[in-house]
Amino acid sequence: MRHSLIALLIAAFCVGCSPHASGSVSPDPDASASELPSPAQPTAMATTIGGHATLVANLGVDNAPIDVVGAFGSIWVANHHSDDVVRIDPATGAEQARIPFTDGTGPAWFAVTDDAVWVTRQNTLGIARIDPKTNEKDPNQAGSLPPCGPPTIGLGAVWYFACDTGQMVRIDLASFEPTMVAAPGLSNPISVDDHLYAVGPDGVVRLGDDGETWELLAGTTGPGRPIGFAGGTLWVAIQGAMQRVDLATGQVVASIPMNSPGSMSAGPEEVWVTHEASGPLEHVRIADNTVLAPLETSAAPVAVWVDGSTVWMTDFSTSELWRIDTAE
Repeated sequence: MRHSLIALLIAAFCVGCSPHASGSVSPDPDASASELPSPAQPTAMATTIGGHATLVANLGVDNAPIDVVGAFGSIWVANHHSDDVVRIDPATGAEQARIPFTDGTGPAWFAVTDDAVWVTRQNTLGIARIDPKTNEKDPNQAGSLPPCGPPTIGLGAVWYFACDTGQMVRIDLASFEPTMVAAPGLSNPISVDDHLYAVGPDGVVRLGDDGETWELLAGTTGPGRPIGFAGGTLWVAIQGAMQRVDLATGQVVASIPMNSPGSMSAGPEEVWVTHEASGPLEHVRIADNTVLAPLETSAAPVAVWVDGSTVWMTDFSTSELWRIDTAE
């Protein structure tokens, strides 16, 4: 089961994905110049896409990047095939650091806390923690079950779904100790306002106050995957559409036709969405659910992360990172 889900998620999600909140990538106030390596020469190519100024950085031969996120003044990319995480200068596309993993680990999906970048070890077990001050990975991974899909941060923990065993894994952020919550048939989790949600065969579920049972929200439909939160609603990818779910009432307030939505990231007025397979980068106006003209970017955009009017996107097949300045 896990291998088929991994294949789907690598081609699709996010996914991140992990769902990522948008926010400005500003310099890390806790990192001095001596703590970061000297930037490499920029390897990015300037171009335009859809009339927007665009920077395309080649990350290496068959690096196969999956997730992308902005944190601690940098852009972070998980390279699935080359077994490393690369840290990139958002202004130039230059490489700032490359954090190696064990051969075959397959870094995939990110979650970010106040003091660390977490990345799933998609081909092995658990999730790894990277210290942004030293650009070093903690030698001990957290969690002993294989992850499926993007993690999330909430309730004082980092969470990921282990679909092989039907367990939601909780890694305490203070002790790094794992505990498991039974979650048969569910999706990867997402945290909203310090509540944990997932999607099961009957719709969106929420982890109860007891920390063990899942409560079905009435009026939702499944199966699907939660891919983000924007405009006060949870966005759920289902076959052929995205549904917007009001978490207060459990009602589906909008269904937006879209072929195989993958990962999503939200800007101030729009959400940006990749597809499960090759396709354009879509964007949807949050106010009225209008699907706007897509950006024809590359063969296989996998994950997207938005910083204001700047859209970052990974291309798994070409090992490229794209920065699209939509305000220009």
